[in-house]
Amino acid sequence: MTADSSDSTPVRQFRITVTEDLDHTATTLHLSWRSFPCAATKWDGHRWFTVPKGEVLPLNSQEALRDLLAAVSCVPWHEGRYPRHDGR
Repeated sequence: MTADSSDSTPVRQFRITVTEDLDHTATTLHLSWRSFPCAATKWDGHRWFTVPKGEVLPLNSQEALRDLLAAVSCVPWHEGRYPRHDGR
């Protein structure tokens, strides 16, 4: 089946960054997305989620990453410029 040219949907790119702060408070996830064509530095939106320390083990395997992404896919993420840290 071929796509109809009148049904053109832009190509979108998603990026997930996971930052582990093992000495302090949390693991932070950052989701970004953009539609093409776009500038190389342009992202359409951002969302953050902070997992408190103790609720996630260090990411040492594909399975640990899969479990983390599955767990945070069921909770609301927040908008903003920087991740939130409790008590900071």
